[in-house]
Amino acid sequence: MRMSTVQIFNQGVNNLLDRQADVTKTQEQLASGKRIMDASEDPAGTARVMGITSDLARIDTFQRNTDNLQGQLAMEEGSLQSIINDLQRVRELTVQANNATMSAADRRSIGAQISGILDSLVDRANTQDSSGEYIFAGFQAGSQPFARTATGVTYSGDDGERFLKVANSMQIQSRDSGSAVFMSATAGNGSFDYRGAVGNTGNAVVTATSAASNYEPETYTLAFIQANATDPVTYTVTGDTSGQVATGNYAEGAAITFANGEIRLEGTPVHGDNFTITSAPKQDLFTTVKDLTDSLSGAAETTAGNARVHNEASRGLVNLDNAIEHLLTVQSDVGSRMRRAELQSETNEVFNLQLEETLSKLQDIDYAEAISQLNIQMLALQAAQQTFAKTQNMTLFNYL
Repeated sequence: MRMSTVQIFNQGVNNLLDRQADVTKTQEQLASGKRIMDASEDPAGTARVMGITSDLARIDTFQRNTDNLQGQLAMEEGSLQSIINDLQRVRELTVQANNATMSAADRRSIGAQISGILDSLVDRANTQDSSGEYIFAGFQAGSQPFARTATGVTYSGDDGERFLKVANSMQIQSRDSGSAVFMSATAGNGSFDYRGAVGNTGNAVVTATSAASNYEPETYTLAFIQANATDPVTYTVTGDTSGQVATGNYAEGAAITFANGEIRLEGTPVHGDNFTITSAPKQDLFTTVKDLTDSLSGAAETTAGNARVHNEASRGLVNLDNAIEHLLTVQSDVGSRMRRAELQSETNEVFNLQLEETLSKLQDIDYAEAISQLNIQMLALQAAQQTFAKTQNMTLFNYL
């Protein structure tokens, strides 16, 4: 087959360009560290690289969520511990005030201390994170949820519970609403609570209450009657809707049973003394503390005054214990969520490492192999250049 001079020239140029392209491609791979420079070179490999890159980006988002989650839960756990410490201090002061040797002035002083702790409790319930959001406000995180008023503490947040996604099929609660944390402790024995009337003049003090599972919830009034000094003290228990449900002679320390519940008292009530028994299974901890503040702040050096303090202190101690137990349960749940977040973070890190290793095998070059290949390609390019230089002048005119 005869080849023209032009054909020989074009073939030499094309060979030079091909060899130059090989060298350039290998140099680009060495510079970038990537094996696949264009999707057309390895469509299947490119698709896998894109999928793994997407997975890595998603895991990075999960890890950021996990870090954010752990920070928020740690802040909540710290706030809860401070609140529990405050309530335990209130409990210590209440036990101290309930001592019969305390004077009315001492009790009023303790009431002032507890009032100061109530302010601290409200401040802690209004804890803000680094972005200025209130962590116990539910979905209303931009507004202060708790405010102390003349009648108590109000909550203006909602019941919203926030979650953060930490894996494809896992999300963990990052915040608890203020209503769930502070407004939902059990009151009294869980079935009913009690309160002595302000006008009581006897020294009867409630020492114990209990209720069966079939307790009949209603608001009852326990009233004491002694028409004449020589008459025995009797009692009646009357429901707001059911009417009188119990009656009998009062005996100190004996159980007064009604509607499948019972209440025991020590001391002697006088004619006209009464206690209100309410079916209030939930009470916010602020009300518990404020009731103690009000009772101690109004302490008086009278038999009736001492009885009121003892009744409110005994009642308050039960409700404080309920509130502390409730907060400990919430705190335990927060700790459990922190542990879950920690474990998921470790899982994400392991999965991330596996994906990076797979991605490296797919797209990263073997430098030793690439350098060796580049040397071969350089030799091929040099040979092509020398061949082209010799063949481009090959013509019969050189031999004439």
